[in-house]
Amino acid sequence: MNRIAVIIGNGELPVKRLWNTFLVEGNYKVSADGGLKHFLHYGSVPDLLIGDLDSIPEAILDKYMAKVKTVKISRQTDTDMDKAIKYLLKRGFKDITLLAATGKRLDHFLANMGLLAKYHNRAAVRIISNHSVIQAYSSSTMINAAPGETISLYAISGSPVVSTSGLQYLLMQDILTCGGKESTSNIAEQERVTIDISGGILLVVRQVNPYLRTRIRK
Repeated sequence: MNRIAVIIGNGELPVKRLWNTFLVEGNYKVSADGGLKHFLHYGSVPDLLIGDLDSIPEAILDKYMAKVKTVKISRQTDTDMDKAIKYLLKRGFKDITLLAATGKRLDHFLANMGLLAKYHNRAAVRIISNHSVIQAYSSSTMINAAPGETISLYAISGSPVVSTSGLQYLLMQDILTCGGKESTSNIAEQERVTIDISGGILLVVRQVNPYLRTRIRK
């Protein structure tokens, strides 16, 4: 069975619809250090609290450590979100959603996008914000799309050669590069969008509402 985990970071508070969609019974709920404030906001309790734990007031930390599995990792060579993903991968999780992974800190957001590329071939890892969904791929993939939704493609590593079907502006063996050619604000024309990728890692950015409507469609 595919084990599903949701990591809550210290970024922008997820809207209630996202929280209620992913923080459900059966999903493994992780607070990456300061993400605990979002659990407090929604009156929820994580299954795991992990990180260097330097972003949580001591009184709150003491309260939660008494009732939540807590893993303190003091090293400063990786972020709390990275620590959380490593923990989950070692325990067999293959579907990991990152919420509250965007916000005011652009450096943290860039680091989190790097994690998508870093771990994309070990699990399905995605960032979901209140507006968008981002996931990294390096091989052919099919997306359940909503006709009319915006889908953008960006190289994050290497120079991926990309061909598509089901999009308004087709790519045919186009070479995408970071800082060079990309496919911004393309439009899905079909319910099935295919993206063939070779030679690099591609970020696929979608709108969150169509993603929520189509993610369980077979």
